[in-house]
Amino acid sequence: MFYDGSSNQRGAILGVVLKSPQGDMIVQSICCDFKATNNEVEYEVLIVGMTVALDLKATGLNVYNDSLLIVSQLNGEFAAKDSKITAYLEVAKKRAKQFNLFTIKQVLRDKNTQADALANLGLALRKSPFSTIPLAHLQKSLVDTSQIPNVMMIDITPNWTTPIIRYLKDDVLQYNTLEARKLTYKASRYTILHDVLFKASSTGLLQRCLVGDERQEVLQEHHDGKCGNHYGGCSLATKLLRIRYFWPTIKKDTKAYVSKCDSCQHYARLTHKPPEMLHPTLFKKFKEKTNCPMTASKNYKARNCSKYAKQETNMIVS
Repeated sequence: MFYDGSSNQRGAILGVVLKSPQGDMIVQSICCDFKATNNEVEYEVLIVGMTVALDLKATGLNVYNDSLLIVSQLNGEFAAKDSKITAYLEVAKKRAKQFNLFTIKQVLRDKNTQADALANLGLALRKSPFSTIPLAHLQKSLVDTSQIPNVMMIDITPNWTTPIIRYLKDDVLQYNTLEARKLTYKASRYTILHDVLFKASSTGLLQRCLVGDERQEVLQEHHDGKCGNHYGGCSLATKLLRIRYFWPTIKKDTKAYVSKCDSCQHYARLTHKPPEMLHPTLFKKFKEKTNCPMTASKNYKARNCSKYAKQETNMIVS
């Protein structure tokens, strides 16, 4: 099964392509009569395709899609943070368990052109009253999200911003005089806007201070997400600072995150350095082994020693 979905101001359209082992093909373009985000549309079309396959008495289903997020969440590699996406994910997993064999893999966008064309076709047919091509309508979402409470988890564990916020809001300092003086100097570069802490950069721009899971979400989004390009550690840190994010260990955290990225480990350039420290050779030892004539003139010394260096390289290294 190949599927794709698109959502914009004109609505949401789903495209599904089912292929049997015998070569039979079932295509369907579906119009959603409700508002949904891009990720919700991707789950809607996935659940629709799985439901159609179950109605056709299919026992196995191989799913292909170009969305890394959806594929990784179903394979257990990524976690769903949003409550609505979590509900969609649970429904999709329940549908998947009804198959004897179920796999989902990511493919390139040019390998998913049929489903993408169906989604674009449905969007065009929705505005055309003269079309004879059937277009199915989905009146409501397949997942009931009305009972999901709109709750946001707040982490109240003390972090690096706690003393700065307490000083800026309540003028609270530590008992240690030296630490209080350091905090006063550090807090002069911070400000609070709408209960969010910002730091003034060297150029005068305000950088949002991140703590806890916010840092991990930003790293994931800008390294291997839709906004990412698998940057290196230093480049990723520079990018985050440029788009006005900040936390004290940003360079250390970006390097650690990049070093754990599976794709970067597979496709990065190999390091051909030896697994031990290099051993420098003293110039005195070089003189003894080459019997190079030494004079006070550096240029003369370099010219005369160069012809001996090639002959004695193996002996010096050993």
